[in-house]
Amino acid sequence: MIKLIIADDHQLFRQGLIALLNEFDDVEVVGEACDGAELVELFLKLQPDLAIVDISMPVLTGYDALNEVRKFIPSAKFLYLSMYSTPEYVQFTRKIGGKGLIGKNIERKELSFAINSVVNGREYYGKEWTQEKLQELEDSYRRSSDLVIDPDLCLTVKEKEVLYYLSEGYSTKEIADRLNCGTRTVESHRYKISKKVGANSSAQLIAFAIKFVSVHERKKSTGT
Repeated sequence: MIKLIIADDHQLFRQGLIALLNEFDDVEVVGEACDGAELVELFLKLQPDLAIVDISMPVLTGYDALNEVRKFIPSAKFLYLSMYSTPEYVQFTRKIGGKGLIGKNIERKELSFAINSVVNGREYYGKEWTQEKLQELEDSYRRSSDLVIDPDLCLTVKEKEVLYYLSEGYSTKEIADRLNCGTRTVESHRYKISKKVGANSSAQLIAFAIKFVSVHERKKSTGT
């Protein structure tokens, strides 16, 4: 039996998913969490084979929860839930060590396939994300290492905020919600940033964002 923990802050969705999984012959739901902190506590206590986790949760996000769990259980496996399967989410999920990403409207057969794939050491990001597409995304991300953080790079406050949220794996819509603006405004910021730094793809822009935020956080911590 595959032992699972389900983590989602929407109770009705969480209970519906658990009810569906209880119909699977090879799955046992051993715990449920309504936020990231509860997920960490449960995972460390129960040590399941897999956690199916909503990315956007209170207290700790699904991504932050994995970082905490991995401090004690490096082999922990998380399969993420999201309304989006954009390159931003796929790349960031892979970067932090997540093993898959599925939509909340996933069908039963595909859900079973995704669970078994991740438990058995493979990745799963949806039918559209073939190994060829994942490799293209990875290649684009690696090429981004050529993007240099120019100390004289002129970015607006809003552009820096967009970079921060991109580095955290947020979608364009989620960034717009947090900045209280429209998605077209965020897309405009992304376009302008890409032109300034020479990013030719979404993956390169995300990689630059992660690198940019990392460099500036390091400067803050050292006082330079």
